[in-house]
Amino acid sequence: MPADTPTASPTELRAVRRSLTAANDAKVLQVVAMVDDMADRGPADGLIQPLRGRLAQLRPARKLRLERLLFTPLDPLIVPARDWRPQDPTIPRNAVTPIAATVRIALGRDIRPIGALIAGKTTLDTDAAMQAGELLWPIAARVLAMAPLPLGWVEAGLKPVTYEPLARSVAAVLGRLPILMPLFQDASGGMIAPREDAIELIVAGLAGEPHLTQAMVIGLLMTRLPRVGPLLQRIESSSRSQQERVMLRRASDQAADVLLERLERDGGAESQIVNASLADAGVETRRLVMLLDELESRSGSQERRSRLKILRARLDASCRARFIGGLNEELLGPLQNLVTAVDRPMQMQLETAARQLRSLETTARQIGNAMVYDGLLRQATTTVRSVDPSALSVLRAARLVEILAGSEAAMALLEEAQ
Repeated sequence: MPADTPTASPTELRAVRRSLTAANDAKVLQVVAMVDDMADRGPADGLIQPLRGRLAQLRPARKLRLERLLFTPLDPLIVPARDWRPQDPTIPRNAVTPIAATVRIALGRDIRPIGALIAGKTTLDTDAAMQAGELLWPIAARVLAMAPLPLGWVEAGLKPVTYEPLARSVAAVLGRLPILMPLFQDASGGMIAPREDAIELIVAGLAGEPHLTQAMVIGLLMTRLPRVGPLLQRIESSSRSQQERVMLRRASDQAADVLLERLERDGGAESQIVNASLADAGVETRRLVMLLDELESRSGSQERRSRLKILRARLDASCRARFIGGLNEELLGPLQNLVTAVDRPMQMQLETAARQLRSLETTARQIGNAMVYDGLLRQATTTVRSVDPSALSVLRAARLVEILAGSEAAMALLEEAQ
């Protein structure tokens, strides 16, 4: 860095961090883009930490750097440094930079084909990220399986003794990513059951891994696959001895406990619903409901069942809040404040909102009071029916009512209008 390049003091960075928590979305995205463009992010990277919840909602295109390519698939395992314990199957965020630097140095000239694939690309360029990742992850796995303590480890606030078990576990997960990533993509596309050939590859050798590695792999599977129970049963049954089965079960229980802690901590369950877009809220609710079902089916302790019951109640409250907010902001509000007649683009926007609300409601009523959602949907259809026909034609109103309340309610509206 040139001698005349200004640097911010810790006090100045804290002041900027506080101001960003109240900044609008445009300002947040501007700061994130600025930090992403820095060759040496250093302390500036800490500016993003309080914004991660908002970034998860905004989902901006992020510059596809080697560090991001390496760790984005492991993001569900990454926790703030203050929440990390060395025995947990998670990765402290302050370990990401020194580990990535170790991989970069070891790659040397071999980084060129990877760099060529990600040059000018962002996290939205999924094909390029997958191609580059398939080159990077196996190499990084081999590097981290043997690499000594990296520069910057102690400076990042980490104890030397924590490096080897963490690096070796990260290596084991990275080595499995070429198998796991297509599986995760299938799951995000709606395929619930993992492919048989993928199951065999995941299971292979896991029973012989160290406990921390087992728990980390299982934790990642729990967070990324909606119906992970049968896969975990296969993993346990693949063991060659009773001792291996016991060890795998312990790893599974530890992964489940850590996952529960993350959902319980600082409104983790609520933020994933309340901060999500309406389109994502239904998807996220389905994922969390299935996850809680899986955890409950594997729970042998009353203590964990009690925790799960509390989490379900919190999730129920979050779903109601998100549904009511989406109903008022994206459907009823626009209808009640019409200044011109609804045209085709606006009708499509309203129909999209109605479908997203029904998607959220369909899952949310599984954990909450179905009568609450029945009442809210009746309120919505009443509002739609009350809009002046000169602003919302009967046919357009009927289409919205059909999405919200079904074809019979839509037909009744059409018959009344005749």
